[in-house]
Amino acid sequence: NVLWSKQFVPAVTRNFCWTIIEKNPGGNYIISNEPVDDPNSNVNSELFEINRTTGAVAGGIYKNYDLGSSEELSNLKVYNGFLYGVGRFSDGPSPPFFRNTLVKLNLSTGDVEWARLGHRPKNATARFYGADLEIDNNEIYSCYAGDPNGTSIVNTNFYIQKTSLDGNLTWLKQYDLPGTNDWGFEINKTN
Repeated sequence: NVLWSKQFVPAVTRNFCWTIIEKNPGGNYIISNEPVDDPNSNVNSELFEINRTTGAVAGGIYKNYDLGSSEELSNLKVYNGFLYGVGRFSDGPSPPFFRNTLVKLNLSTGDVEWARLGHRPKNATARFYGADLEIDNNEIYSCYAGDPNGTSIVNTNFYIQKTSLDGNLTWLKQYDLPGTNDWGFEINKTN
């Protein structure tokens, strides 16, 4: 039985919903959304909160994140009263400036506590897409894929990194798997 159904119509040409998570047990939901404004070549990441009972946009988090030309938060986790996210932010005007992004957000407001834009410096080209994260024993494990040279979406490597809850890098592993197109979309914690 469908309890409710809502359609959120943006004022742009395309819209992607990346993830929906429960803000707290029995509470509202947070949606990570990416409205794509094709004519203006602008893609911002958007978070908003919806009422669990009605699906209506609720108070609380309603944020738009715009660093460069293309931002997305592809996955979110609530941990110790904060919202952590992984995705892609652009630190410049084009795809060679795409960086996997790890963020810590205020759970009540969505305000940025900190943001880390991957392992490649701003003056180097790279094209990375953050995919997923897990938090275990106060450490963040996140995965992403992309081209460290910033030119290809098919000649890619897969990466896993471990960071502290303050976003400080502990280690980074690069996996160049057989074939040229290495992607990963999920990281899972096991016993």
